[in-house]
Amino acid sequence: MSTKTSGCRSGFPLVSVTPLPPEIPDDTSTAPDLSFYPEPAEELQLIFQQRFDDYNEARKGSAPNSRMIADREDKLMRTIAKFRIIKANFPQFYPGIIRLSAFRSMLELLKDDNYCGNRLASYILLTFEKLTDDDVLVTDQDKHAKAFVESLVEYGALGVFVSVLGKFSEDDDNVFRSLQSIAQMIFLKSDVAESAGKETRLIEWVLKALGAPRWGKPKEYAVGLLNTLLMSMENRLQLGEKEDSVDEEHDEEDLLDTLSDSLILLLQHRENIKRFVDAGGVRLLIRFIQNKKFRGYYYGTAIAALGIAVKDCPSASEEFVNDDSALDIVFLAFPKIPPSVTHEKEEIQEHLASLLKLLTGGIAETKKDLLLEKFEENNWEKTTWLTELFIQYSKRAESIAVILSYLWSSKNSVISARIEKELSHHKLEKKHVQDILSTCQDDIGNASEINAAKAEYRDNIGGSDEL
Repeated sequence: MSTKTSGCRSGFPLVSVTPLPPEIPDDTSTAPDLSFYPEPAEELQLIFQQRFDDYNEARKGSAPNSRMIADREDKLMRTIAKFRIIKANFPQFYPGIIRLSAFRSMLELLKDDNYCGNRLASYILLTFEKLTDDDVLVTDQDKHAKAFVESLVEYGALGVFVSVLGKFSEDDDNVFRSLQSIAQMIFLKSDVAESAGKETRLIEWVLKALGAPRWGKPKEYAVGLLNTLLMSMENRLQLGEKEDSVDEEHDEEDLLDTLSDSLILLLQHRENIKRFVDAGGVRLLIRFIQNKKFRGYYYGTAIAALGIAVKDCPSASEEFVNDDSALDIVFLAFPKIPPSVTHEKEEIQEHLASLLKLLTGGIAETKKDLLLEKFEENNWEKTTWLTELFIQYSKRAESIAVILSYLWSSKNSVISARIEKELSHHKLEKKHVQDILSTCQDDIGNASEINAAKAEYRDNIGGSDEL
């Protein structure tokens, strides 16, 4: 199956296209069929309205004639197909059609179970999918495409597209054309994500599909749509409330890719962090990091999620510090940080430093020697890394300064000497670390750690606040 991956979007997959009758051109061709040149907007609206009325008359007559109904349905679909090709093949007409009432009528047809079967619904939904495709560019795209989305929202299109989910089987292309149109509307106008999130049936469909035992088209589309819906801050809270437990087993890379991205978005709300931790999230992340299968491209996301959780949730912090695997988790990446799809190396290093700082303040006395030994392993590579990180991020080195202070105050003269040697390579002294501790801003929860680091050094080394 082909996949849509433009920009930083969720990789929402495209559905297969139902073959068109011979007289209707394939709008994916590079050379438009001039014999199918669409009429100007006003004329196209009149033609559609006439064929729309003729079709309704045939269906709702006192003695419906199936042959007449089929004939008029074909004529209506040929007219709908003319709308479909405009953005891709005749973009000069696009601004003129975006406010036509024909689209309201198409949505009315979709809502009517009695007068809109699978075939007609397919034509209508494929038309909306093509006209909202943000990969197909027109002049003043931002202006006109957004105006089209606004008109669709006014017509209640989101609710209509969601209603389609219950009318067709889960593997029907019409279901996925509806989801594709919703996603593309959000790509074109991001605030539509919040409106879509208020469609309860849509959220329920996504969560049900994600929980399906097998990997199939519903789960594939749910994964893509989940990340799209999370463009809305309100949806992040709503979806956070829906998640009552953490699923630890996923076999598909696409699912992991999107769910890991979605997790970071969800954890931007403290309410969701608490729910995630209560559902066993800290242990899940630790197991995830330990799993060699996922240690590569998802390592950064897991470290970032763990860093966010322990920073803002005391119970997560306590659980991490007391976990027997905590030390191994922090130092697992050395000597090289694994690549990550969603996080830069520098960001991962900052989260690692924060986790390490947490351990220096909360690790049990019985484990302190183990922590110090980690800095001596492999020719002092971790000590070298720490001092180099301090140099590289001197303006954001609060965590590093606290850790270095802790190491100096450990009464381990070998470690202290090594740190001094590393600093001297860069023409720095202990005082530079002290300056960081003295001038850094006291973020929430950090003031006690900074003061404790200064006091511990003063108590163990003696003298003043100078390192």
